[in-house]
Amino acid sequence: MKPSISLLHSTLWRPEKAIACMQLWASRCSCPGDVEYVIAYERDDKSTEAALDNFLPEYEAPWAHGGVVVIRGDFKGSAPAWDAAYRASSGDLLVQVSDDFSCPVDWDVALLARLPAGWEGKPIVIAVNDGLRRDKMLTMFVCTRNYAELAGEFLHKGYQGVFSDSEATHRAYLRHETGLATVIEARDLLFTHNHHCKSNEPEDATYAHQNSPEAYEAGKKLFMERNPGAGGGLWM
Repeated sequence: MKPSISLLHSTLWRPEKAIACMQLWASRCSCPGDVEYVIAYERDDKSTEAALDNFLPEYEAPWAHGGVVVIRGDFKGSAPAWDAAYRASSGDLLVQVSDDFSCPVDWDVALLARLPAGWEGKPIVIAVNDGLRRDKMLTMFVCTRNYAELAGEFLHKGYQGVFSDSEATHRAYLRHETGLATVIEARDLLFTHNHHCKSNEPEDATYAHQNSPEAYEAGKKLFMERNPGAGGGLWM
């Protein structure tokens, strides 16, 4: 029996944070036997590789099929890693996981409770609250596998990182408006984005890599090319 939910976790150069994140999602999961964990990272990230090699033997058992799917690749960014995690997954509900996000207790039950009967065969996005944004930006993307199949991807791998959420948000609401898919507003569900801008912590190497001026400009250019007429509201 395949899992109901696939957690898609992209990480880079943060072994301690990545493992703490995995432990948190496990400890706050009501039915881990129905959840699959897929983690993707850069092939040359040896610190993450070593940490996972030490950690996973004791961690895998609670999840569906008794394990965690590990994807190593030459991604050159978080968006391609998330999309690779999606392509290696098998669950019907896809949940984006990041090192700097935390989840509520019984997060799996909360998400599944928002879905209608027969949701497995429907293109649906669940819009949750990240505790940081005040607009409609979906910085943590949650969708059914049927929606990802409609889109042809989970996140577009052409982005290094920034603007992948802009495109995912824009296209989800556009598909909702045109009747191709449904966006379920669940902003009362708080999955906190513990971004460094909320604290006194300095920007680490991963933030600097993902949010470099070069990545921002390339992402903005690609977003406007792929989404003409989208306007600036979703990417400012």
